Formats: sequence, structure tokens, C-alpha cells
Amino acid sequence: MSRVFESSYKLLFGFSAKKLSIASLVITVVISYLRGSLVYFGELAFATGTLYFFRTPFLSLKKIIYISSITVGFVAAFETVLLRPPFTFFLAIPVVTSLILATIDPKSKSWIIPFILSSLIYYKISMEAMITSLLLAIGIPILRFAFSKISYGIDPFNLFSAFLFSVFGEGEQFEEELKKIGEEKEVDIHLFKLHGEKSRAVAVVSNVHPGPFKGVSGAKLIDFINSEVGKKGYKLLFMHGVGSHENDPASSEDVKKIAEIIGSKLEDGGSLWRSANPCIPGQGIKKDVMVTSLPLDPGPNIHIVSKVKSSMDDIPSSFARMIKENDILVDAQNRFDGDVQWSEEDLKDLISLIDNIKKEKCEDYYIGIGNVSMGDADKTRSEFGQLGISSLVISCSNKKTALLIFDSNNIKVGIRERLVEKLKEKGYDTVEIISTDNHRETGVGRGFGYRVAGERVPFEVIEKKALQAISMAESDMEKKRVEYLKLRVKAKFLGEKGFKLLTSIAMKRSYFASAIFAYIIIAMFLTTLV
Repeated sequence: MSRVFESSYKLLFGFSAKKLSIASLVITVVISYLRGSLVYFGELAFATGTLYFFRTPFLSLKKIIYISSITVGFVAAFETVLLRPPFTFFLAIPVVTSLILATIDPKSKSWIIPFILSSLIYYKISMEAMITSLLLAIGIPILRFAFSKISYGIDPFNLFSAFLFSVFGEGEQFEEELKKIGEEKEVDIHLFKLHGEKSRAVAVVSNVHPGPFKGVSGAKLIDFINSEVGKKGYKLLFMHGVGSHENDPASSEDVKKIAEIIGSKLEDGGSLWRSANPCIPGQGIKKDVMVTSLPLDPGPNIHIVSKVKSSMDDIPSSFARMIKENDILVDAQNRFDGDVQWSEEDLKDLISLIDNIKKEKCEDYYIGIGNVSMGDADKTRSEFGQLGISSLVISCSNKKTALLIFDSNNIKVGIRERLVEKLKEKGYDTVEIISTDNHRETGVGRGFGYRVAGERVPFEVIEKKALQAISMAESDMEKKRVEYLKLRVKAKFLGEKGFKLLTSIAMKRSYFASAIFAYIIIAMFLTTLV
């Protein structure tokens, strides 16, 4: 299962625009000096001025200068290599600026302005070139029509514009697109209410996926749930269950509805099991699959699924259908290391591990909960969300278990291993470190579009905070009463069809890029014919 969305993001934003624009600007200055022409500075002014007039929150002056420098540098280099005089391929510049404007605001007609301005420039030079400039404007609606045909009726310009708005915290436009292709369905959420004299908390295992991007629907899920359970006096332990973007809520309204349902159920008496006869937590490894069994009660067992060698991300929903009803799967999301691979062999190994983990009854079952903020260590909140690092410590028949939950979108390779080793040195028999798969900041970083826990925050800081969370949980240890409740929430989600549709569109990115490049080249060479 390839990271289609992440690889698309990397293709668009993974390179360093700053370095490329500086190189392009240097090329432009050198060529201008060698050819004794100021034309290229005029072209820079044309592109920069046009884009600046229609600037948006994500089309800042810095990005405008990047785009203008790269475009003019490309044109200047082309004219020099082909021994053409300056201004020969000027038409490429209004074409590029029009494409940018059509992308950032597809509902506006601002994209036609660069063609009108270029035709006015050509008016004094060549009537044929002026007409060509105006005719090239037809290319934009033709491209949009062609793109929508190969994108199953969805306008990629609208979709990409909506994505850009979401990156800057305005997710309404993207949510409108999700609503169009989403579907009503029910998704499972498991609640474990932990009641004690010292504290009370709710462990939420959610098959609702906390995505897709910053500012859009499910990316607000964890914060919304935290707010609702906080109102009722509960601490939140959030774990992502099974499924991927097909379980993304379609809108913020759906997320709010889900969070409010969870909050309301905290006041209800669930299916109650007293923690008199729980099992000892266990752990097993088979080939590339590791399972940590965490029975909070004699009810459903929580099985945290990790990968040993390959990347760990999003357990397929189909896997859950092959697991017994009294077993709950949790996506550990704790190893960011390339593409995600789930095979039939992995499924067999997973089932085998769950079936063979010893279910020994334990005595003196104590539970402790802790939480530390990462706000001071990660001031931009690009790696950790509101929940920071949460901890759950269990003491059972003189065996100690520690679970650390990072409120992040995956974890840098090596951090989990070092923390596991550290906690085992402190006497813990079973240790697991997972992330919430929080997409709160997805879409803001370079590369894959988000920063995993530990990418910039030093390990020493994470270790200190993690040990603080464990210490808090140890101080909170007591015999807590456990209640379990399974919810089936009905809302509008992206759905499997919608997910496949967006994935198919993302996979056609090379077609879009080729068509746009061809359009620019055609514009450049048409001016040589008139």
C-alpha cells in the first residue's frame, strides 16, 4: 500500500523552492549581463506584479518571487540555448501566471488578466502576437475540461485549491469537495472508562480516522474529543483503531457530532466489568508483525499492532473483519520508514499472534494514568498535538506494563526502540510506544507534508517528557473500576469509493504535469511563428 497522498505532496512541495529560485535568479542576472538586455527584469516585474495583485494567504510575496524567478530563469535559459533574442518566449510567462491564478482561485476569472496584459504589450509590436496571446487564454478552460474528464468529473483545479486553503487553516472548501463524494456509514468507536479515587480517564479506540489534512474535518477529531471529555472531568487516552482515509469524516460538523456523542456516553453506564479477573498483558513477535495485548478488563482485549522491520501505518479495515469480535485492533503508527506494506502473510501472522498470546489471569490489578504537554518543546505544534505524551501503566501479578502514546502522526525510527530499552531497564516487563495518527498539522512540512515525532524535537527532550509521563502514571496507580462501551457512530465519511477516487486522481498527477508542460511549450513556440 503506497503512500499516494504523501508522495504527491512530496512531488509538489518536496524540493527546496528557495534554492531553485536563487539559482534561477542568478541565471537571469548573468544572462542579462552577457546579452546586454534588461528585458528579463521587465518580465520579472510582469510576473511578480500580476501575482502580487491577486495574492492570497498561501501566495505570499516570498512564494511569488520564487515562482517569478524560476519562470523567468527558465525562459531566459531557453532563449539563450536556442540562440533566440530576449522576449522571444515571453508568452510562457503569462501562461504560467494564469495557471497559478487558476489554481489558487478557480472560481475567479483573474487567470485571464495576464493574457490581457500580454496582449496589450504585444499591441505595439505585433498584431499576430497579440491575437495569439488572447487565443492562448482558451487553453485554461480546455485544460480544466480535459482534467475533469480524466478525473471522473472532479475539477482538479478546485481540489488543489481546496487543499492549499486547508494547509493555511481554511478547510471549508476541501470539506465541500469531501461532501460531494462522501457517503453515510457507521464506524466503530470503543470507550474504556477508567474510574478511580485519584483520577478518571477514558481510553478511546477510534476507527474514525483523524485525517486527512490540517484544518479539514477529521484533523480536528482528537482536539474535539479532548474538549468534550474534558468538560466531563475525564483525561483522554486516544488510540487509532483500524482503517485509513476511507474513515475520514467529511466535515467539521460530522467531527463535532462524533465528539459530542462520545462526551454524552461518559454519563451513561456502559457494559460494566469490574477489574476483578483481568489477564496479564502480553507481547509477541512473528516475522514482521508484533502484537502487544493490553486487556483493560475481562471484556474486549486491546491488541496494539506494530511492524518490526517495515513502516507501520493504517491497519486495513479488511483485517479487522478477520479478527474475533472480542478483540480490538490498535494501529501503533510508530515506525515511519518508507512505503507501507500489508500482505496476506501479515494477516495470518497477526491472527496467530492474537490466538497464541497467553491469557493468564492476574491478581492485584492496578492502573495509573499520566500526561505531559509538549508545548514548550514543540512550540510550533508541528510534531505533537494538544495531548502531548500520555501514559498508561499497569501492574498485574508483580508484572509491570507501560504504554506511551505520542499525540503525533507517526514516530521517527529509533525513538521507540530507545525508549523501550530505557523503560525495560527500569523494570517494566512489557513496553509499547505508539502515536495517535493525529493529522492536525499534516500538510505543513516539506517532504511528505508533515513532521513525525522526533524529526526536530531532540530525543533527549522526548525521553525526559516520556519519563515524566510514566512517573505521573506511577503516582496515579490504584485499583480503578473499568467500564466498556462500544459505539457505532453514523456520519458522513469519505468512504472507500471516495478514497479510491481521490487516490486515482493523485496517481494521475503525471498526466496533469505533462499536459501543463506541453501547454507552456506550445505557448513559447507559437510566438516564434507569428
